[in-house]
Formats: sequence, C-alpha cells, structure tokens
Amino acid sequence: MSATPPPSTPIESILTIVIALVAAVSGWIAFFYQYYSDKPKIRGKILQVMRGTFQNPEKPSESLTTFVLFLYLTNARKNAIHLSDYILEIDTGDRFERMKMIRGITNQTVHFGYEQGGEVQIPDFNKGLIYKQSKAVEFGTPFYGYLAFAGDLKYHKANIRRYRITCVDVFDHKHEITTEPKKFVDLFYLQEVFGIKIPKA
Repeated sequence: MSATPPPSTPIESILTIVIALVAAVSGWIAFFYQYYSDKPKIRGKILQVMRGTFQNPEKPSESLTTFVLFLYLTNARKNAIHLSDYILEIDTGDRFERMKMIRGITNQTVHFGYEQGGEVQIPDFNKGLIYKQSKAVEFGTPFYGYLAFAGDLKYHKANIRRYRITCVDVFDHKHEITTEPKKFVDLFYLQEVFGIKIPKA
C-alpha cells in the first residue's frame, strides 16, 4: 500500500507558481532578445551632399535642384540584408520635405561648381550609385555609394538644417539616418573614397 504524499503548504504552492512564471517569462525574454538581435539594423552617415541644378527631363523649361548624397552604411547586426529603396527628406526649419529619387543615369561625368573656382567632377557617375550595387550590407563592413535626388529650385540656395535618408530593405523595414551639414566630411575625403576630382588650387 503506497503512502499518500503530504499535502503541500500554501508557501510551497506559491513558490511553485512563482518558479513556473519566472521560467515562462525568461523563455519569452530569450525569444524576443534573439528575434531583435538577429533583425538587421542599418547604421551609417551621410558623408556629404552636393547641390546643383539641372533641367527637368519631363519639362525642359523647368529647372530643379539636384542633391547628390554620399553615403556610408554598415549593418549593426550579424544578418546581412539587401536594400531596395531610398527616401530623402530635407529639413529647412519647418518640417521634413521629401525629394524625388533620380534613376536611369547613364555612364557620364557629373559636374558641380566649386566655390574656389573650377568644377568638382564625379567620373562614371553610374558606377558609384549605391542602388546599383548587388552586394548585401553586412555586419561591420563599410558599404559606400551615392544617390541623386531632385527637388524644387528653391532648395538650391536654401539653408538646410538636416538631411534624413531612409533605407528600405527587401523586407520593407525602414532604417533612418539623419545628419546635420556641420557633420559632413570634407571633399578631400570623398576624393580618396569615391575618386571624385577636385580642381587644383
């Protein structure tokens, strides 16, 4: 005849419930930590923005402001990710306003006026476009390139406080990077990294 186990005390019952709850919560914490630690997270900086003007191909009588952004990106997480789209917004003091991305640029040299005289040149512009690159953004690996956007002519001489680029990955996750012009690098850094040509003094 087997002995009947003694009934558990209220304290033992409470401890059993607490232990079960802690184990359940710990499991969910581990799950969410793993989920968020594996989720790609794009970090980076807008290194420089060059502004110019060009004729609107859809309306040749109209001039637009062009923005060429030089980007440095990397992935803060270990899962590599491909980017599918980019959104540029500029802040002139009131709110962020969205610009239109320019695509279909052919292999040509793009010119910008240089404040000290002459022109800054970006040879074979098409080759450095970041959306043309097929490689993924990987953990800790620099991912360089540039993009072109267009906006109203009024932005050519406007005082722009901040630039915000949103990188959209293939899963439609958005990664925002905001940079103030005072944090831009100088043109000689761009010369080393991107091969742009700066007029000699």
